[in-house]
Amino acid sequence: MVVEDDPSAIFLAHRVLTKSVIAEKFCTARNGIQALSCLQSHCGAPDYHHELPSLILLDINMPYMDGFEFLLELDLLKLNTRPLVVMLSSSQKKEDEHKALQLKADAYLRKPLKIEELNEFLSKTL
Repeated sequence: MVVEDDPSAIFLAHRVLTKSVIAEKFCTARNGIQALSCLQSHCGAPDYHHELPSLILLDINMPYMDGFEFLLELDLLKLNTRPLVVMLSSSQKKEDEHKALQLKADAYLRKPLKIEELNEFLSKTL
């Protein structure tokens, strides 16, 4: 799942995911509210764990609900398995990275998303 409001960043993320063969299919949400709604819609199905994304690429700055707020709400969902969350940001602030990791993001990568960095994270994690 790509949670991002910038069309060019969405395009780049989809391209990286496709080129790296990380994902067979992916969906996009324009903000945290849309992403939570998508995740919640799968929670009611008996076999929902098969439909949940295994990886979420999450922007920090989005309208309506930012990435930090999304991370807080994600922990409130009753999911069988928690997707890996990679926070993506153009922010150079160390406090943003610290806050993302404190809120249980699995990684913090700087934009633009690079296939090598994502593959390195995944190879260490999986």
